[in-house]
Amino acid sequence: EANVLSYNVAADLAPCWPGDDLPRRAEDYHAGLIAADRCIRWREQLRKGADAMAMAHWVRGIHLMGLGRAADAAAAMTLACRAADTGAADAPAPTTLLLYRGYRALAGITDGETSACRDFETIVAAFEANADDNPVEADGIAFHLGQLAKTKRILVDQA
Repeated sequence: EANVLSYNVAADLAPCWPGDDLPRRAEDYHAGLIAADRCIRWREQLRKGADAMAMAHWVRGIHLMGLGRAADAAAAMTLACRAADTGAADAPAPTTLLLYRGYRALAGITDGETSACRDFETIVAAFEANADDNPVEADGIAFHLGQLAKTKRILVDQA
């Protein structure tokens, strides 16, 4: 229960959810980071799999972005991508891995990485191509694109 609760608190405090226009303050990001760190510890102790660990590192990264800790956010998003890209049976879906790569690119932009803008554009284009090729997943892909666009607007463009 503590694992699930800590993730849910951290995720609820993340500013990326379409339709959630509540402003976030530094205190919210700090509380989210504490919850994310606890989530990671719980998931390590419980030996949770690839998908669960990727989510935990992602939510840690988004709060680090909110706190302006660009290099730490990029490192957390890299861990999310690595956890998601293990090829394990419990790894997230390919579109979820693409989402984590999009967040990694956004963290890279905030960290001043020269290739990150190009990486982000490539990831958005890949999502759009997937939506065209797979209408069954189009709604989920649109949701992911909305998350990335909102995060970019709030945590990258305003930074």
